Amino acid sequence: MNKKQRIIFYAWTYVVISILAIIGLIINIKTVSINEKSRKMQHVLQEIKQENEGVQLKIMESSSLNNIEQIGKSMGLETPKKFFNIPYAHSK
Repeated sequence: MNKKQRIIFYAWTYVVISILAIIGLIINIKTVSINEKSRKMQHVLQEIKQENEGVQLKIMESSSLNNIEQIGKSMGLETPKKFFNIPYAHSK
């Protein structure tokens, strides 16, 4: 290669490297914004999971036998004095 060809080769190499660097920076900027959105969504998801756990605990507390009996008594219902155990056949 003569001197002119070598200069052209180096110039094109510099241009290609510069373009690749700019593309890399653009991808990096896009990735940062995607990562930030992902972190925010993870935080919201964690809050929703905590809220769901609280709601499930309230459901379990409200459906407990003692609570149901108290509601029944407040409505004027009486607790049964004798319980009957009726066996049923298991189907196989």
